[in-house]
Amino acid sequence: MKKKSRKKKAQGNPGISIVDVQSVIASIAAEQPEIPEEQKNFVTLEEAREDDEKFKIWRQQTFDWLRDEAAKLEALLLQYNSFDLIGNLTLTQLFINPEKDTVAGHHGLPAIVEYATLLYLKHPFNDGSLLPIGQVPLEEIDKTARAIHLTTGLYYGSDRRSTLVGEERDTLDSLRYRTMTHELSVRSPGYEHHQRETLAGLFEPSGEWMVENLGFNVTDVFAVEDAIQAITSRKILARFEEGREAISKLKSEVRAARRSKAPASDLSEMVVELSKLPPSKAAAQIKAMMIGWVMTFIGSTCLAFDANEIAAETQLPLDRVIAVLSFFAIQFGSVPSDFFLISPTHPLRVHPLVYHDGQFLYPVPGSMIWALQHRLEAELNKSTSSAAKAWRKYEKRRSDYLEAESVRLLGVALRTDEVYRNLKYSVVENGEQKTVELDGMVQFDHTLLLVESKAGALTASARRGGRERIKSNIKELLGKAHKQALRARDYIEGTDHPKFFAADGSEVPFEKNRFVRIFLIATTLEPLDTYNAALHEVVSAGLLQEEDLPWAVSLDNLRVIAEMNEFPTQFIHYLTRRLRINEFKKFYAGDELDWFGLYLSRGLYFEKDRRFDEADLVMFDGSFSADFDAYYFHKEGVRTKPTKKPVQPMPELLRRMILELDAHKEPDGHSEAIIRLLNWDDEGREQIVKGMGEIRKRARLNRGIHDFTMATTEDKAGVTLFVTVPSKSAEAMHKLRSYCLMKKYQIQADSWVGFLTIVDEQPIIQGFVVMHDPWTYDERMEVLVADLPSS
Repeated sequence: MKKKSRKKKAQGNPGISIVDVQSVIASIAAEQPEIPEEQKNFVTLEEAREDDEKFKIWRQQTFDWLRDEAAKLEALLLQYNSFDLIGNLTLTQLFINPEKDTVAGHHGLPAIVEYATLLYLKHPFNDGSLLPIGQVPLEEIDKTARAIHLTTGLYYGSDRRSTLVGEERDTLDSLRYRTMTHELSVRSPGYEHHQRETLAGLFEPSGEWMVENLGFNVTDVFAVEDAIQAITSRKILARFEEGREAISKLKSEVRAARRSKAPASDLSEMVVELSKLPPSKAAAQIKAMMIGWVMTFIGSTCLAFDANEIAAETQLPLDRVIAVLSFFAIQFGSVPSDFFLISPTHPLRVHPLVYHDGQFLYPVPGSMIWALQHRLEAELNKSTSSAAKAWRKYEKRRSDYLEAESVRLLGVALRTDEVYRNLKYSVVENGEQKTVELDGMVQFDHTLLLVESKAGALTASARRGGRERIKSNIKELLGKAHKQALRARDYIEGTDHPKFFAADGSEVPFEKNRFVRIFLIATTLEPLDTYNAALHEVVSAGLLQEEDLPWAVSLDNLRVIAEMNEFPTQFIHYLTRRLRINEFKKFYAGDELDWFGLYLSRGLYFEKDRRFDEADLVMFDGSFSADFDAYYFHKEGVRTKPTKKPVQPMPELLRRMILELDAHKEPDGHSEAIIRLLNWDDEGREQIVKGMGEIRKRARLNRGIHDFTMATTEDKAGVTLFVTVPSKSAEAMHKLRSYCLMKKYQIQADSWVGFLTIVDEQPIIQGFVVMHDPWTYDERMEVLVADLPSS
């Protein structure tokens, strides 16, 4: 078994869910229990929408319901040993089989484990009774905790009546609701090995300060995390092996009892009773008893650990191990006795280990890795002279690290070394000449990327749904990056010969006329999935100007996309389609990886899909990024079944053509030709390959020049293929250009691409032409195309 490496997302629906805005709230309300007959005077959600006074009553009764349900759940939990019950929840909610399960398909919720743990932490450690922890109590706990979790989201998200009324709904209310539910539900917003890479880059330079002030460094935390997983995994396997041996022994004694032999164990009475049952029924009861024995004490016997065990596993000094465990630990009795309403920033977010009597429990494994950055930043940002100095150094390093990694990863995605950072250029603002900075620039073929990075974080108040804090945080992290990238774009477009200078004063190579498109890229260290995945909503809330929106992406998601991107121009094509999504103002996904997964599996073409026409809101679930989970499970060694990187399906011949073209290093426009191939849907791609195959056969037979053309008037685009033999290649290339020009005009297309192939020679594509200017009427062209066949 393996703990989930990536965030939990709500499942149970198809990948695409088409709903209107208010049905989201209605579906949540439908999950609430039916009001008892004696309480029919309670206000319903529908009534709360219509009247302010009734809305207040509804809010109060929802609050009361949450308190009452929490008390029932708490009473149930206190029947069992704290460590054992939490341990059962950890296993049933959070662990999957990486050989066959996906993170996206798993239904467990970290929030359920955390909520139960917090209820336990209101009290001293609870030894509980000797009641077995079986399926019935775990199912009841799951059902009750899920209802509380869902209703808590509804309660937090509906602090004003306007949030329940569709026509008066403020976009900021939606952002606020999604922010809080994200914080309540998501614990691993990326892949753990990527987060470790980030943490090492941020904090390894502070190792000396950390050891001096905290007693450990960042690699110590990694070692402790790994040790906990190794130790608990071994204990679990040993416990189950012990159970299997006990089953075998008990079965043997039952068989002996059937032969009238006296039982040798102290379970003689039970053995005798089991021997009276049919063999199959006795075997089932034995198995059930032993599984119950294994699971009932799983927390205290297998998942609990102490500092000495960790020190022995890691070979770290005991004082360092104790320092790490103490830094993250919380004790029983530390949660207020009146707690029942879980906060998006509850204590387990920063203290994920539970301590009792020398033993530790890790309710949500992996949480230390995701809590570490915020915890260390809080320590560095304390108001002491030593910390203040360390904080200033860290802030600069944090910013430098994000900028460097952002442009590096974009260079990786595009396989280009034309990557520059910390650039300066001169602009006139308010009548004054001033020197300003651009964090990064990446040049690839005819595409230019302008990069701005913001390394700050969401404040705790924003995570808890504070409207003003959400506004100020997003303006600071996304709004400012966007404005700065726009400033660089405007400088380029408004200057005949733009000049950029590196930190050493040298001028960066830059030819304005080379580029036909510019992308604005805004990267953040903070995982801003709620906002980045639905940037149109950020615009609607007035937190980002709508002009030329950036591709906003967090560093953890950028890492995955850079690693998964199959060929350079695929990334450019993805950005083109991804930014188009913002224009529809109705599509939502969990994070950027869901969009990239959807792009790879189905493309991001929504214009012709009539299912989306009448919908106010379309949600895409996490199933589209499940292939990334499987790939990383195998790469990190927790899945033995080989798993390849997910790739976009296309005919193999087309893939070969694209990979050949994208191997070009010079800025010759090859990516423009590839983009036009990728713009065709699956059917169009198959037709292109089929057409090429047919004319290649003809060329081999008669040694002539043959052509195939396919066009779409709806998209105002077309493609022409010329195939010939080596002796006629020059003639064919000359004809290809003029023929494409005429076909483009005839079809009244805005975009056209032509390819030349020489039979039995490699590479497949020997030449290409790209035309991408809007169609305009031309008298001379009218004459030229008058006799040109229309097909």
